[in-house]
Amino acid sequence: MVIAIVHAAGEICHVAAAASVDAVRRQLAPFLRAEVAVQLEPCDAVRVLDLLGSGCYREAIKLYFASMGRWENQRLSVRRVRGHSS
Repeated sequence: MVIAIVHAAGEICHVAAAASVDAVRRQLAPFLRAEVAVQLEPCDAVRVLDLLGSGCYREAIKLYFASMGRWENQRLSVRRVRGHSS
């Protein structure tokens, strides 16, 4: 399982979890779409939305967090979690 956590200033903003990195990236897309206009400068926001619209989730996520800082400095943590057997 892969878990992605978006956090900022001591709070968790969004959590996504799925069996693969690609599935987690797809789950992050709606969060980015909702936040992009508020968090990024307009030119960066348009580019992120274009990348999301083209299905380039990895590139969109990288650009979103690289361009972060307009209002709050969100960060992304991604971890692969192994299940344990009983």
